[in-house]
Amino acid sequence: MELNEKRLTPNLRLIFISRYDQNYSRSAVLLHSQTLGKLSHFIRINNVFIDVWKTAKFARKQVGHGTVFVVMSPSSYLTPILKLMTRRPIILDSGWPLLDGFNSRLANRKKIISRLKTYLIDFAAFTCASLILLESSDQKENVSKHFFVNKRKIAVSPTGFDESRSKAHQSEYRSENKYILFRGKINSEAGIQNIVKSFSQYLPSLELWIVTDKWPDNFVLPPNIKLKIGRFSDDELSNFYSNALISIGQISSNSRLDRTVPHKAFESAYFGVPYISLRTRAMLEYFPDEESGVKYIEKADSEELANAIFEIAKSKEIREALSRQISNHYYSFLSQELISEKFCELLIGTKL
Repeated sequence: MELNEKRLTPNLRLIFISRYDQNYSRSAVLLHSQTLGKLSHFIRINNVFIDVWKTAKFARKQVGHGTVFVVMSPSSYLTPILKLMTRRPIILDSGWPLLDGFNSRLANRKKIISRLKTYLIDFAAFTCASLILLESSDQKENVSKHFFVNKRKIAVSPTGFDESRSKAHQSEYRSENKYILFRGKINSEAGIQNIVKSFSQYLPSLELWIVTDKWPDNFVLPPNIKLKIGRFSDDELSNFYSNALISIGQISSNSRLDRTVPHKAFESAYFGVPYISLRTRAMLEYFPDEESGVKYIEKADSEELANAIFEIAKSKEIREALSRQISNHYYSFLSQELISEKFCELLIGTKL
């Protein structure tokens, strides 16, 4: 990245800003990269108006006209406030609309007023941003259509994985590991019913670990499914993947899957764990074929999923081949530094 850094504005300063811890956002991939780390400063906003005003004064004092704010997801509502108070270019690294996340939570389906409020926050943020980073080409089309955003100010950037959180704990994939892993939220996209049915009806001899932050009270699991509930440390996350035989993605018919790639896909690729996914447009954008280490199934069906799991689980040769492929694909196309380098190219080529 030496050439790119020389081409960047000499007094450029990226101020990453969020209401949450810096590790909570997908933007941490950029913030913690070697490429951008020395150009970046993180500010956590506690009191919106007081802290934003102090941030604006800090930016003018430190780096003047070279300051570019990066609003980190999911703090999109800070975008119009920052634009009003600083008059500086704002990059919104949203990945996806807040409305997508709102709609995916089962309890929110009937909250019409809250849905409208979320839409208006997204609309204001997208309108005020100088540049918007979204997770896929389909997401770009979705945001442009539903929020009336000019496509010229939208760029596609993968979510990726913040390697600084787990590099010291990465271990070589072991094909004799025993359990299959599902990690993530239990929402309308997860297809958890299909996954559980695969193990209860078709794979009783294999063990599934479900690692999530919450679990429905009325959902009874068979003995071969272990539940791990909580917010887990970086070390624990590394251990879950390092000891997993296979990782499972979202297995539902939710239409959002054509425009989103789950965090777990990038995590699995980083740790070299074979990944099973529906064949969706968003997944194919970053993992274009099975040579990239992903085993694709064609529909959200528990039997088809079980067949794919069994095919990989029974063959050490297939497991090790998929592990090598997904790891090689990650470091060739999706690593933290490659994503950050492409962001630098975007800064060079975009007039903010």
